[in-house]
Amino acid sequence: MSGDDRGSVRHSPGSAGAIVRVVVARLGSGIGMPLALALALVAPSPSASAGSFGRGAFDFALIGDMPYTPADVQRFERLVDDVNAHRPAVGWVLHVGDLRGGRRSPCSNEVLSTRFAQMQRFRSAFVLTPGDNDYLDCRGTEPRERLAFLRRLFFPDPARTTGGRPLTVESQSARAGFAAFVENAMWTKNGVLFATFHTVTLDRVPDAHPDLTAELNAAAVAWIETVFDRARRDGSAGVFLATQADPWMVSGSPKVLRRLCRGAPGSESPCLVRRVGLDPVYPALEKAVAAFGKPVVLATGDLHHFVVDKPLLVADTLADEDPRALEHFTRVETFGSPYIHWVRISVDPRDRDVFSFHPEVIRANLLGAGSGGVAASRGDGER
Repeated sequence: MSGDDRGSVRHSPGSAGAIVRVVVARLGSGIGMPLALALALVAPSPSASAGSFGRGAFDFALIGDMPYTPADVQRFERLVDDVNAHRPAVGWVLHVGDLRGGRRSPCSNEVLSTRFAQMQRFRSAFVLTPGDNDYLDCRGTEPRERLAFLRRLFFPDPARTTGGRPLTVESQSARAGFAAFVENAMWTKNGVLFATFHTVTLDRVPDAHPDLTAELNAAAVAWIETVFDRARRDGSAGVFLATQADPWMVSGSPKVLRRLCRGAPGSESPCLVRRVGLDPVYPALEKAVAAFGKPVVLATGDLHHFVVDKPLLVADTLADEDPRALEHFTRVETFGSPYIHWVRISVDPRDRDVFSFHPEVIRANLLGAGSGGVAASRGDGER
């Protein structure tokens, strides 16, 4: 499409680049809309099959951490139009959570219903994995009640996504012991396996909701194991995972990070320690990825900056001076508020790397472009 900046990042087993990031996120608010009206805006349409037949290449859209502010909402409308206009059409739109800003933006039914209606403008299937901003980081609310509402709104049929052309998926909620986890989904297209799992991290300790955190992590670990069991059984060419929480706030060469980001004597660099709230996920992910041995991607949100890197380290080498990365694992973090752009993921099961990444930068959404520029986009630093 004219007027946009197109680029691509190839996933290559040898491209373990060093990236150190300092991120300032933005906060905003939403505009209310009654739930009934939001649901009424979703026109019924045939379900799109994501079956395992076929081996051709295809694209899908990755977004997250948006829209937060009123200025974001204006730019998000352009993003929806941009995604819808892409040819060939994307197979689905995957949002990695945080549909609203931080604690100053209400977690009301009206705000969440407005976000739901906005997402239903996508002509392709819409897939969501929730973020902490969507139900946990809210003032004066009970997280479990907010999460229950979010699940009813965005996952009315656990076996089928929402969006203009819904996908048929397998939900973890169909498995014994995980009935509540309608948001954890899995589907296959052209011999490649895709899955979402719900995680959040803790910016403050102690954990105000330890039981909820434990439940989320138990479900996530079990689902990761299920997904990779399926991938091995089916002989999948690759696995694409998505979650909101970014396990690696700072990434790069461990050897360099230990020099630049020193901890207390005898302790690990604070840039390499595991994020609070995700402790069980790291070993489950490392074990599954190592055993699978084929390309694996984890898509995250959380920090709002587009990044492609290889931060998952081999557990047995963590004590080494320069721990070794799992080379067939790639993390892609998508744009987030105030950067209202999207990432086009190309999938080709015939390619040895399977996945490639293309940042779709919408020129009209560049900060400073028109009335929706930098001054209108500043938040309070919350993710």
